[in-house]
Amino acid sequence: MRIPADDVYWGEFVTSESKLRILGDVKSKKILEIGCGGAQNSIALSKWGAEAYGIDLSEKQILYGKQLARNESVRVNLIVGDMENLPFRNETFDLVTTAISLHYVRRLPTTMAEVNRVLEMNGYFTFSIQHPLADGKLARRKGKPAVIVTDYFKRRTIHWREKLPDGSQVRMHSYYRTMQDYFDALTGNGFVIERYVELERLGKDALHALDREDISKRPEARRLYGLMKHMPYWVILKARKSAGG
Repeated sequence: MRIPADDVYWGEFVTSESKLRILGDVKSKKILEIGCGGAQNSIALSKWGAEAYGIDLSEKQILYGKQLARNESVRVNLIVGDMENLPFRNETFDLVTTAISLHYVRRLPTTMAEVNRVLEMNGYFTFSIQHPLADGKLARRKGKPAVIVTDYFKRRTIHWREKLPDGSQVRMHSYYRTMQDYFDALTGNGFVIERYVELERLGKDALHALDREDISKRPEARRLYGLMKHMPYWVILKARKSAGG
């Protein structure tokens, strides 16, 4: 994705970390981004003074991230690996984070347990996810916009084709879960949830230039932006590793 590498990006068309300040002061913190993709968020964290690490299952994403880090003149430790089986020692990191990647992981409780293992005591796991309502469809009811949601409680695998900027397509799949599934996976694996933030879409004038360009060029982006006016699409959870968890 063409997203900024100068700020932590929680999702399309919403406020970024420099204004939200959910992570807190990251300077000199040892931070792991799981499911880092092209490592844009890890690069931003490194620019802010963190010792940044990123891990992703895709070798191509990691290679892209390494080149991007060189282009941005920052150091980020990037490796190919699985968030369900993190290749790090216990209590290695002050903070673990990820943006919109957990719906791609098959075993969510296993991932939460692994994150807990590599975190220092009282360290934080902060992440954004698609709200389950994101699976809804925008329609009209009595002449007004309405979001239709069916089978909210039906856990399932969703398959689709993602169109890339060069016109090619790639097969994708993700795992639909309820909000309670995320809460239960956290609290069942030693975390205390401290913040829950439903992100409202920004007005077009406040959007990052890359997001405005996306809306102007892609019908899918315009549909998403319209949907986000009526429902929470991205949410952030911040959870602390607790001795009593």
